[in-house]
Amino acid sequence: MGRIGNGWIFTTRLKKDGLPRKDSLFIGVPLDNPKVTPPEKLRSETCVTVDEKYVPTKPVRVRTIAGGDYVVARNCPRWAIARGYQKLFHSWLPQSGRKARRAPSFLVAVNGPRGCIRRLGSRIFYVPLAVAK
Repeated sequence: MGRIGNGWIFTTRLKKDGLPRKDSLFIGVPLDNPKVTPPEKLRSETCVTVDEKYVPTKPVRVRTIAGGDYVVARNCPRWAIARGYQKLFHSWLPQSGRKARRAPSFLVAVNGPRGCIRRLGSRIFYVPLAVAK
């Protein structure tokens, strides 16, 4: 995972390490709430999956996504991510009786060209759930 500013720099940096692999997934981890953070101050981490043998060099670091239950929304167009989150938090969660866990949500890019950040296409997003009672 890296916090190198933008996806292009991140991908270029990873190519030095032979990444991304053909089976790599690109993952975005939003760090801020867009309802309270101005757009110009929103932060996210750009990530790519690696195998257990990968040894990062600065400024890249490895991060493990926590296990547990997640609610998963598929086929969310890039331009509709905010609406997808809103639907999950204001509709699905209250109706399900479950609660979100205090852990980062994340998005996986799909339907994009190989070897680059998937700017177009859809996203699958995952919201961590608290343990069911």
